[in-house]
This record gives sequence, structure tokens and C-alpha cells, in this order.
Amino acid sequence: MKTHRRLLLLILLIIVGSLAFLALSSKTGNADTRGWNISNLEMENDSGFCEIISFEDAVSLKTKLNSSDNESAEKELRDLESEIFNSTGNSVNYYQFTGAFTFPEIKEIKGELTTLIVVVDHQTPYIHEIDSPITEISCTQSNVRWTQMSSSSNIDTNQTSARLAATGYLNVSDGDASAPDRLSNTVYPVFTFLLEN
Repeated sequence: MKTHRRLLLLILLIIVGSLAFLALSSKTGNADTRGWNISNLEMENDSGFCEIISFEDAVSLKTKLNSSDNESAEKELRDLESEIFNSTGNSVNYYQFTGAFTFPEIKEIKGELTTLIVVVDHQTPYIHEIDSPITEISCTQSNVRWTQMSSSSNIDTNQTSARLAATGYLNVSDGDASAPDRLSNTVYPVFTFLLEN
């Protein structure tokens, strides 16, 4: 009986200790964001990175971009390949574009814009279509979220370059129940994809 009570007491102490640690960690994390001024954020972005990917990777990326399942994404790409081959006699290449954006005032946040670009493998390759980009952020603080409002991809008339853009904002919850979450100003990640022959 004594052994049973000691075991229960030990479990109780572990639970209480864990909860106290989590509360302290949460409080410390939120305190780090209270000093952030997010009402007038400035944004910087790099020139982006693009690489040819396999059909399988293109299916996975399309699934993520469209929040669909692999089977639907694969069928859509197979149908697209058949359509292009039947009309032009050419195959396609898939490109993944990734552009990074950051906020100079808040080093803890890093963002990415990603999309899938379909290029016809012609003597002079050209862009056939681009999926709507998605944007995501990573942050050292768990109480920071990113909301994407819209995104677009505009292919130029010669089909060798495109403008990739999105709009969104940050939502910071400082852990104070009496205060509402803080929303940043709207920011606009914008990138240019240039098809190199």
C-alpha cells in the first residue's frame, strides 16, 4: 500500500512540475514578443531559388499548394502532359520556385513563398502555367501566426518570366487574456521568376 501511495505521489509531482515548466516556458516566450512593434513592419525578400523537380515531387508540391490529395494532383498533371503533347508534340518540365522573405525588425521570423511552374520543353522553352503561390513562416515563438490573404502569378506576354506575389499579415498573441491579439500591417512578398534557356 505504501509503495502504491509513493508511486501516486511521484506521478503527481511529475505532472505538477511539468505543468509549471510549460507555464513558465509559455510566459517567457510571450514576453519575448511583447516588445515587438508589428504595426508598421518592413519586409525584405531575396531573388528566389528555382530548380527542376521530378514528376513525383511535382505531384507532392501540387498536393500541398492546392490542399488536395495525391491522386487528384497526379491525374491533373498527367492530363496536362497529355494535352500539351497532343497539341505541341512536346513534353514538360516542372520547376519549384522558392523565395525567402524576412522582417529586419524581427529576426526570429522567416517566411517563404513557394509555387509550381510548368514549362513546355520546346526548342525555345516557355511557361505554360503556374499554380497560385503559398506563403508560410517559421518563428522561434509559438504564439506567432501568419495569415495569407491572397496570392497571384502573372506570366508575361512572351511566357519567359512571371511575377509571383502574395499578401498577408502576422498575428501575435502575447498571452494576456485581457488584451486582443495584435495584427501587423499587410505585407506583400513579391518575386520574379525568369526562365533561362
